[in-house]
Amino acid sequence: HWREGNLRSSTKCCLCKKLCASSECLTGYRCLWCGTAAHAGCSRKLPVECDFGPLRNIMLPPWAVSLPRPDIPSE
Repeated sequence: HWREGNLRSSTKCCLCKKLCASSECLTGYRCLWCGTAAHAGCSRKLPVECDFGPLRNIMLPPWAVSLPRPDIPSE
């Protein structure tokens, strides 16, 4: 769930607390689920799967949400 770059200039690394954005190149990683950001080096210390960070008590994973599909009969 990690995406490289496109971080705001004020983004701080969740591990070392230093700025991890750069206007010169794509740098750092951001979790697409919870928004946690980290330097490339620091991100290696984080789990690959998101634990939803501070949003873990209110975030629904994709498998928990379904939309009714009229083309499939319900049981």
